[in-house]
Amino acid sequence: MYAPSYSIAFWEGFQMKDENKKNQLIEELWQHKPEEMYRKLVETSPEAVTVTDLEGTIIYVSQRTLELHNFERVDELLGRSAFDLVAPEDREKAVIGLEKALKEGLVRNTEYTMLRKDGSRFVGEVSASLMRDADGNPKAFIATTRDITEHKQMDEALQESEEKYRTLTDNVNVGVYRNTAGPKGRFIEANPAIVKMFDYDTKEEFLGINVAELYQHPEDRKKFNEKMERDGFVRDEELQLKKKDGTPFIGSVSAVAIKDEKGEVKYYDGIIEDITERKKIEGALRESEIRYKALFDRGLYGVFVSDFEGNFIDANEAALNLLEYAKEDISSLNFASLLDEDQLPKAFEILEEIRQDGFQKNPAEYKLRKKNGEYLWVETEASVIYREGNPSAIQGIARDITERKQLENQRQHLTSIANDILQRKNLEEILDTVAHAIRDHCGFGRVVIFLLNESFEATHLAFAGLTKEEEAIALQSHLSPEQRRSILQERFKVGRSYYIPHNQVQWGEMGVASKLKPEQMEDWHPDDFLFVPLYGEHNTVIGLISVDDPADGKAPTATSLAPVELLATQAAIAIENARLIEEISQYTELLESKVEERTRKREALLETNYRLRETTSWDKGMKIILEGITKGFGFENAELFLINEARRVLENIAVIGDEKKEDIPLDNMGYVAPQCVAEKNPITIQEASSNRRVKKQIEPVLESFAWVPIMTQSEVLGAISVYNKTSQTPISDEELDDLLLFANQAAHYVESTRFLISPAVENTLTSEMKYRVKAGESYLIENPHPGEAFEIFMDAVTHGIQGFSICRTHPKKVRKNYGLKKTPILWLSTIETEDSVDPKDLAKINHMLHEFLKKATDSVILLEGIEYLIIQNDFEKVIKALHSLNDHITIANSRLLVPVSPKTMSEKELSILEKEFRVFK
Repeated sequence: MYAPSYSIAFWEGFQMKDENKKNQLIEELWQHKPEEMYRKLVETSPEAVTVTDLEGTIIYVSQRTLELHNFERVDELLGRSAFDLVAPEDREKAVIGLEKALKEGLVRNTEYTMLRKDGSRFVGEVSASLMRDADGNPKAFIATTRDITEHKQMDEALQESEEKYRTLTDNVNVGVYRNTAGPKGRFIEANPAIVKMFDYDTKEEFLGINVAELYQHPEDRKKFNEKMERDGFVRDEELQLKKKDGTPFIGSVSAVAIKDEKGEVKYYDGIIEDITERKKIEGALRESEIRYKALFDRGLYGVFVSDFEGNFIDANEAALNLLEYAKEDISSLNFASLLDEDQLPKAFEILEEIRQDGFQKNPAEYKLRKKNGEYLWVETEASVIYREGNPSAIQGIARDITERKQLENQRQHLTSIANDILQRKNLEEILDTVAHAIRDHCGFGRVVIFLLNESFEATHLAFAGLTKEEEAIALQSHLSPEQRRSILQERFKVGRSYYIPHNQVQWGEMGVASKLKPEQMEDWHPDDFLFVPLYGEHNTVIGLISVDDPADGKAPTATSLAPVELLATQAAIAIENARLIEEISQYTELLESKVEERTRKREALLETNYRLRETTSWDKGMKIILEGITKGFGFENAELFLINEARRVLENIAVIGDEKKEDIPLDNMGYVAPQCVAEKNPITIQEASSNRRVKKQIEPVLESFAWVPIMTQSEVLGAISVYNKTSQTPISDEELDDLLLFANQAAHYVESTRFLISPAVENTLTSEMKYRVKAGESYLIENPHPGEAFEIFMDAVTHGIQGFSICRTHPKKVRKNYGLKKTPILWLSTIETEDSVDPKDLAKINHMLHEFLKKATDSVILLEGIEYLIIQNDFEKVIKALHSLNDHITIANSRLLVPVSPKTMSEKELSILEKEFRVFK
């Protein structure tokens, strides 16, 4: 039985003079009758099929064989030698081919001059295969013949057109070439355009170079060659090339591999076009489209597109989520379906303004109706989308300001109440008003206020939300002075208040039982205690507000306590005002002036407090504090300094006014500022002038200044300097005391906004580290992409070294790409998130890195995004910060990795960085 690959059903009907021999051969070759489909395949084959015995005698021919050789009947060919169909001059070649098929089992695509019945000739391409019996013995040959006469004529015509082709290529603007295959490659032919494209002087000079020399990266030639060998062609392949003088450019190449009759590549023919300018334009367009798509699809704000009648055309996911609609609902939405009737005139007026001017001049606020019927407030800005120069639609951005509006409403209520209590002179009225305001507007069901004397004994009480019976219980069951003092522990502090969880309460059952039901509580426990202090002068506690039964059932946060603390601050002011009025009524006129001044200062303090809640940036926050100081006190100039421990200086962070001091050495007591920090006390001009150690005073024209330390309970963080250069108004002791409140505020802000970075080991592999980075060294990694720096960083943190990264790449992407789980990562971004740091906050970045290095034992730091830092600041500020960081690294015996793309730096800037750091090789 023969293998199926040889089972071609052509046997039926073939004839042979020796019938016995034919039958014997058929019986040996086939044990089963061939299937009908194989028979049809041979009968309909466009190629002639011929079967001969081992001597070349024809034993079968297909219908196509008869047609090809102009025979009419099968019996005209059966029994004849197959060589009779070959021209005499090619018969010896045919014999050799048959011998080769007998030896090797197969010959392919051999050209012969073939004969027709009438003696006419044609060129045939013949492939032959040896057929064996079941025992593997050779039995016959099967051959296919294809008429390639027309193909040969086409080849000749092609040769004739080569000269025309050459003339054409010499005159086109694109480069045309022919070169050999291989990683290097040599040019065989080139037209004038390609010689000019690569800036060579002559064609001969160009033909004398290796093809690989034209690549910016020679390994790209290897990849190109591999692709050509694999696919046989490339189309519009973009390559990074360079001209004779090294000037880089981008070329678009289309090429085909020309092969010989053995199927081996002879050479590549191709064309090349310089598309550098086109790529720049495409890149700019693509970047613009990517930015737009990212803004639309993944923006934090709602983005919408509408026509000029207010019908919505499209909206991003953020916008749909705001209104709780689905994508398929967009076509049914319009202004009328989202706005109440009284807002429609305003909306259409703004639409007309956009149509006329092309944009919306001022943001607009709307109250929108969600799909479920609830409302939210948004602030919108919009402009016209133009297509082909004509207005096509309107695109806008909507920001959810519902919480802001609620806070504004709450603030208006509380401000009104605060102003009301500031006008009151009776203590009982003030306390009662505050207690009910907290209950009605701050989300607490029960409120108890008690004022304290110097011994911490209660002197006045006020209630809200309690029955008379519960008030009586509260009067009988109260805390002792010692227990009240125990409330004010740092571990209980939340914002400026004190929250004591039930499992940390240091006294037994006390006070009135909670009215909240279990299902109303989330993480608030009925036995929890929450106290809001009333702070008087010198930050002394003059009273406590006890609040209970939170409406949301949640444990307090600094944000949720802000309204209560606002009232507490105002209440404290009102209480002290009232006490002052009672105690020194004979000085009423003077007292009212003081109250007004104190109110202005406290309002400035409150306003500063509210503004600080809106940012975690030290750069912005410190300016807000100085603005509060100058607004509340009327100082002409103010500056804020923070300690840079590595450089041992007071570093100037923010300034209000027309002057800015340089950084001040901490160890030089000839300056006033180091004294203030060392002694942890404010210093005025009078004190400084009388101190013999002070040799370096500020300018003689400045007659009024003071320094106030910024302190927590455990450390000094910096100092605030205030002075009146023009008016020379002295700074009073009272102002100095009030300044301490702002200094405390600055300290609290630093404490609450700095990240607590805990060093952690990602992994401890036993394998040897791939990269050698020495402890105590800072490395500059010059690479257009930060990938190499991340690999070095990963190599370190997976071999037991504690890592910390501040990078421009988003932490989620870094963790996903490199599998980091424990290593702390912060994002360099102006967008404030829980894991971001403002690039302008160089002092904050320096502080965090220093704190990490103090805690870490064996560490590595990756600072990726130095280009972004330079853009957001300037090179001088950044290199100054890097000097400081380098000192930290040396002192802590750590490692610093700073990736940088050399192309983004000037030669001078790169040289400075290379001097400061060790360039990683």
